[in-house]
Amino acid sequence: MNNAPIDEAAYGKLLRKALPRPIRTEKDNERYLQVVERLMDLGERLTPEQHELMELLVTLIERFEAECYSLSAASPVEALRELMEARGMKLAGLAALIGSKGVASEILSGKRVLSKPTSSALPSISASRRKSFCSASHFCSRSQHRVPFRVG
Repeated sequence: MNNAPIDEAAYGKLLRKALPRPIRTEKDNERYLQVVERLMDLGERLTPEQHELMELLVTLIERFEAECYSLSAASPVEALRELMEARGMKLAGLAALIGSKGVASEILSGKRVLSKPTSSALPSISASRRKSFCSASHFCSRSQHRVPFRVG
């Protein structure tokens, strides 16, 4: 959490440019995702005002994705299969991420539970959401985006 004071005039200028509002369409979501990506690319050069805008946009994006992409009835294995399908990934690709074709096969067949350490090998699942992905049945399909998958 960034507690640095912000320059209200500079923040206002950023808000006028971004025009954040509740996301209602995939097009709006894509636009905000692109803004967040640009802000993230700034890294340490991110100003307090830019950080504040990024937090606001991420909140809007997460809300939209939780409402629109939640597969609440999906098991973790079903969610993993959806993720793989959306990315065009085969068993070999999953095995490369996990480190073992046998383990990957057992996970997909339901013989082995997707553990927290195993899920950490999956870079497209945000670190803060791995616990939910491994133990619950919420998953948000983000097939065509370059940001971490979000779990509702």
